Amino acid sequence: MNMASGVLLEVTHETRYDYGAPVSLAHHLAHLRPIDDAHQQLLAFELSTEPTPGAQRDGVDALGNAEHHFSLVMAHRRLAVRATSRVRVLRRSAPGRSGCQTSLQDHEKQLKGVHLADWRDLKSQHRQNRHQVSSSVHA
Repeated sequence: MNMASGVLLEVTHETRYDYGAPVSLAHHLAHLRPIDDAHQQLLAFELSTEPTPGAQRDGVDALGNAEHHFSLVMAHRRLAVRATSRVRVLRRSAPGRSGCQTSLQDHEKQLKGVHLADWRDLKSQHRQNRHQVSSSVHA
């Protein structure tokens, strides 16, 4: 294969949970879809779960990462999550060349509209929520 056309990769990720007792309700968030950008082309992606979720939705976080939310609303003792991806990884410029600047420009575009103050607020809210959860669990 010509390096100018990139390298094809097929990646399979599997996570399995085996619970000691039946779990009747479970909410999950997975970040398993590879990025599709100037350096990597996403050719195929499939996400499967066993058992099949009762509810699911896909989204994108503030940084442009794909999110997969799913909930299991029936009792289950096992959960298997499998993601299969096919990507073409493209050749990058040598370090110190325009490729690094392009990458930085790509990140700046992704973060457009996301302000540092917003992240500080989110971090502060996360700390407060974590403290509230810890307090309620240990109380």
